[in-house]
Amino acid sequence: MRPGQTTGQSCMKTQLGTAKTQSIGTNMPQKYRASNRYLEWNDPIFWPEIAETLLSSCNRKTPGIDGIAAEWVKLATPEGETTGTPWIPDEPDTSLGKRFLELIQRMFEEAYIPDVWGTAEVVPVLKKDSHTDMNSYRPIRLIPSIMKLLCAILTNRIHSGLQERKFFAPEQAGFRSREECMSHALTFIEVVQRRFTSDQQPTYVCFIDFQKASDTVPHEALFLKMERAGVSEKCLAFFRALYVDSWMRIRLGDGSRTPSIRMRRGLRQGDPAFPLLFNIFINDLLNNCRQYVLEVPWIDWGDAR
Repeated sequence: MRPGQTTGQSCMKTQLGTAKTQSIGTNMPQKYRASNRYLEWNDPIFWPEIAETLLSSCNRKTPGIDGIAAEWVKLATPEGETTGTPWIPDEPDTSLGKRFLELIQRMFEEAYIPDVWGTAEVVPVLKKDSHTDMNSYRPIRLIPSIMKLLCAILTNRIHSGLQERKFFAPEQAGFRSREECMSHALTFIEVVQRRFTSDQQPTYVCFIDFQKASDTVPHEALFLKMERAGVSEKCLAFFRALYVDSWMRIRLGDGSRTPSIRMRRGLRQGDPAFPLLFNIFINDLLNNCRQYVLEVPWIDWGDAR
């Protein structure tokens, strides 16, 4: 355990009680109310954004080491709604919601990560027959619900901004909404067949194995690529703080836990930001490959990438 680390649901009370930041208030930008879209990356976080993200999150998920389940966090959302999309006020209507808003705002504005929420619990799940082979286990990382909430908010903001700027390479479809790896596979088959049918031209394929790639991402290289992508100021500072002091502990088969281990490289799998950060990191892999684009009969160059 890290020095001074708090465990159990009491940590929520502790962190709420020590949040000293002043509430940003009700000066919510009009564009959020009118368009119901996510704000710019570094804009203050307001209650409607928190409530919408909470209500869209899944229930029945195993909580992190703080023991706070997503269903408990949702008690801060508007009351008296059972079905449909609830009306969300500009300010929380419960005492829990008000303190919760203050805490989330402080964590984002000050890049403040409570010790217990910077630690993930790793549960090895056997996926093959060999119990002694470490590669036979799939590590499931349990992230505290409140950290998942804030990371989801920032992930939605960053993803929306990068999509509008057309940042992501069109060749890359992994972890992207409305993109399918199957469509890329079908396009590849069509390209090979048409090249062979027209001029009997061979097609050479290079396979890149990304196994364990996310576990070896250098943090400083990730921050540099995020900055080059346009992620800056408070958003970048928050993720820096999260990864600079990121820890994990492993749950063993007998129910015991190992001492906390600092993560010096790799991404926090199980975190809502993981797919986006990985896509940002690998996005420039194909930048120097486009000069080798081949012409395919009856297919436009843009469709054959």
